[in-house]
Amino acid sequence: MTKSLVKFGNEVAVVLDPEILASLGIDENTSVEISIEGDCITITPARDRDAPLADAIEQVNDRFEDDLRRLAE
Repeated sequence: MTKSLVKFGNEVAVVLDPEILASLGIDENTSVEISIEGDCITITPARDRDAPLADAIEQVNDRFEDDLRRLAE
């Protein structure tokens, strides 16, 4: 697929079609990471790297809530 750059103020932008966004499950509110390797630009949805840790903490808190509360006293 070939896309043209579009002037956007003092910058340029790549406009992505709604079909591309939908296929990736992203929208205009999604943060993206941009990496450059050689002459290639890669755009990927930013992932919450702390999500697995947050899930694990929540599971521990749910399972040991009473014990943790007693330890905190």
